[in-house]
Amino acid sequence: MSKQDKARAIINRFISMLTQETDGKIAQSLDPVLNKFAAKNSRYMWKMGQKWCGWNDEGPILMPNNARIFYRKGKTEVILQEFTPQVRTFKYLGTSYALGFPYVIFVHKFKDGGFESTKICFSDRPLKSLQESPKIPYMSNIQSGDLNLCFGSSFDKTKLKKGDYNQQIAYVLDYFWNSEFNRDWEDNLTACQSHFAGTELESLESWQEATARDRLFVVNQDWPSSSYYKQFGDIIVRCFTDDNKDSEIRNEIYDHLNEQLAEEAKEALNLDIKTIANQVLESNLERLSELV
Repeated sequence: MSKQDKARAIINRFISMLTQETDGKIAQSLDPVLNKFAAKNSRYMWKMGQKWCGWNDEGPILMPNNARIFYRKGKTEVILQEFTPQVRTFKYLGTSYALGFPYVIFVHKFKDGGFESTKICFSDRPLKSLQESPKIPYMSNIQSGDLNLCFGSSFDKTKLKKGDYNQQIAYVLDYFWNSEFNRDWEDNLTACQSHFAGTELESLESWQEATARDRLFVVNQDWPSSSYYKQFGDIIVRCFTDDNKDSEIRNEIYDHLNEQLAEEAKEALNLDIKTIANQVLESNLERLSELV
């Protein structure tokens, strides 16, 4: 073997050994850092999960009857309730009507456990997916488009117990169903009357008569879909548009964990390459001396 071939073989061996030693040092230095932050991240996320789910000082919170969804993000909580078809008394302009309602969906919004608003819509079936289309509620005193309930001056917020979802929702629903509805925000009611012209649902009177014959006839009707919300998921998402706490949490995680991880990883990777190279060189001195 020529001296050039011997030199090439020694250099290749030197490079291979240098690479192996460097990889070993990196693993030895970096693995403990990564394992440490993996454990720290898990503990941190567990604590955040406990903080931002349905818990209070007494433990997990019991949801109200008919609750299908409880979702918290940042400081905002959303509870979606679904009520099966049933006959309700609907008071409108001094007259009480016994009307069969389809599936009625309430979406309640809370901030730090305190009630903020309720949206209402109809559905012609039990919810199987949040991609389903909300139906316009055949009622007045409900904001057109956004579907927010209009609470009159008699709605006493001081009677709401912050943090007690059962009590707050029970109070809201009792107030809603026992209210006398008027012509305020009646776009949804008139839109439904126009949509159902010539059918059993063209007026409250004919609706009541049809209910007396078959209280479930409303389920099979062609209820008009909301043009504002394409799907139930849109209703929930828009409840969180004014909440910045979620982004604050993400920034907190980034600042407290990721930046610290980067600094410690950088320090761990500050290897003394010269020392490693000298160690590898020492193990190859005998072969190198053959070339001299």
